[in-house]
Amino acid sequence: TLAATLRRQFVSGTTHAVFGMLRDKDIVGVVQAMREIVDRWHVATLHTARSATADEVLAAIAAAGVNAPAQAYPDMRAAYAAARAAMGKDDRLLVFGSFYAVGDILAHPE
Repeated sequence: TLAATLRRQFVSGTTHAVFGMLRDKDIVGVVQAMREIVDRWHVATLHTARSATADEVLAAIAAAGVNAPAQAYPDMRAAYAAARAAMGKDDRLLVFGSFYAVGDILAHPE
């Protein structure tokens, strides 16, 4: 549903994804659904024991056949800050993958 919605929204710039998921979810499947939409991946380990590590997420991105740049960060807030710093005025920022990922950013949006 997220991929379908984003495909309908025109963005002239780059889509940056801040992304983290739980280890027991279909990370490769989610990345495959989003690979045509996301231009740059900023990934991190979530603050829960069930989290996939940033390195596991990077491996899933590679396994999904993604050619877009992907960078690992120590936590979601660092990934979010890096994505914001890399953005241009016409770019889109997407935070997704888990409620933990979104919650980390909503708790500290600066």
